[in-house]
Amino acid sequence: MGRAKVGPMGRAGTASGQPAVDTRTLLRDIPPAIERLLDAFDAAGIDGKLRRASSSQLHALDRGLPRQSLDDLLEECEAYALMTAPSALTAGDEARARAEAGRLVSALETLLRAATRRRGLSRMTTASTSMRAPLLRAALEERPVRDALEDLIAIIGLLAAGGDARRARAPSRVLPLGGRLLMPGSVLVTAFALIVFLLGTLVFASGGVKVSPNGIGLGGPTAGPEPTATSASSTSAVGAPTATPRGAPMATPTATPRGAPMATPTPSGKPVLTTSQLNQDPCPGGSSATFTIAYASGQGSVTWTASPDNSSNMRLSRDGVSWGAQVSGTLPQAGQQTTVYVQGLKVDVTGQITISANNGRTYSVSYNTTGC
Repeated sequence: MGRAKVGPMGRAGTASGQPAVDTRTLLRDIPPAIERLLDAFDAAGIDGKLRRASSSQLHALDRGLPRQSLDDLLEECEAYALMTAPSALTAGDEARARAEAGRLVSALETLLRAATRRRGLSRMTTASTSMRAPLLRAALEERPVRDALEDLIAIIGLLAAGGDARRARAPSRVLPLGGRLLMPGSVLVTAFALIVFLLGTLVFASGGVKVSPNGIGLGGPTAGPEPTATSASSTSAVGAPTATPRGAPMATPTATPRGAPMATPTPSGKPVLTTSQLNQDPCPGGSSATFTIAYASGQGSVTWTASPDNSSNMRLSRDGVSWGAQVSGTLPQAGQQTTVYVQGLKVDVTGQITISANNGRTYSVSYNTTGC
């Protein structure tokens, strides 16, 4: 199989003549990969409400993760595929597209490692992160959830590497052996080498191999001089192809030519919304914070309603003048967006603002006034 010849963020083709796949294909693969991951979480008993609960914040799993819910992180991945990356590449800002992909991959890999970290390492204190967000951590240990998360990491990792599979982040070298027992790949290699050594020792001990001044030969009766070893094997090994470890995922190098403009995906199918996080903390008495709701892709109008989890903590507005416990609106077509104003009513509170839409999806925006 020919090695793919890849240029930075460019079209990739193989020496065997296989069809090339470009960056747009990778970006289109991200939303389906997110849906598979959400389906896996649903099957593991972690639905949208539990994923957005304050007890399931990602920061509770690992201090290196942001203070947001899993759905918030996945919505950022979806916004990257549908808006951020296409607009950056169209403007020729390849570095920004790669940097944002790298940031998302780093967060997703930290999330994956948080599930595989041995519980015994953090049992020295009752405040350990392994004792927090227990439902989310248990779901991340499920094989279907991990497989779907690794697939999403592989896709965005290729985008962070500019479509070059040789520079994409290598997958974790931890091999699952039956459920939750994990063994490093280096241990398996050492064990295999030890088995080969022991088998060789047994062959020598049983007389299966004879050592003579003329070289090494098979044991047993012989009628003539033993053949001498040749160096043919040393020449035949030159240029031998290296094998890919069994079970390692094969990432397809893909990309588009450097500097080539990239069109925004044509809106089609079910409407997809994206939401930003608050631009600042909504401190009581201060200026109001804002977030946006954008119609990323799809067909038909979308009606939405936003409301805080506790109306005594926050109030909302469409124009920054008229305030209430909830606001609603309609986005007629893809490419449009609206701004929602948020004003805090209490200090030292945290929670979520939930956005429900008639496309069957719900979204959330976190608020925090503990720093006010």
